[in-house]
Amino acid sequence: MKIEDLLLFPEQVVRPQRQTSGEGDFARCLEEALKGTSTKGAAEIAGVDSVTHPTSLAGRGASPQEMLESTLGRLELFQEALARPDISLRTISSLVDGLEEDSRRLQTLSESLPASSPWRQVLEEAAALSWVECFKFRRGDYV
Repeated sequence: MKIEDLLLFPEQVVRPQRQTSGEGDFARCLEEALKGTSTKGAAEIAGVDSVTHPTSLAGRGASPQEMLESTLGRLELFQEALARPDISLRTISSLVDGLEEDSRRLQTLSESLPASSPWRQVLEEAAALSWVECFKFRRGDYV
């Protein structure tokens, strides 16, 4: 069909009906989320506690999804810590140690998966990203 053929059709605008049953859900969820974060301290929200005492959810026997989420969470904390000038590089060093361990675990897990597994490539890429960030930190790129 060509554009000229479409111009011959009469204009009919069909607008979808609004669903009013879930209209206040977003506002309610937003309020609950804001109330939940307002009770936390500023250091906890910014992830300072996680940087100084990183916890690894990526233990042996954890599922690929849990390990991946843990590593991505640690990478996000790493990014936030680098952006804050009040956090020393020595403090971030413990986070980098955790990233290196996560990278090794992800690589080991990806090698144990069959080649046809959809998790294999994702885990390998996350392991490589973690290792590269650790290498760049140790090399001094973030000084």
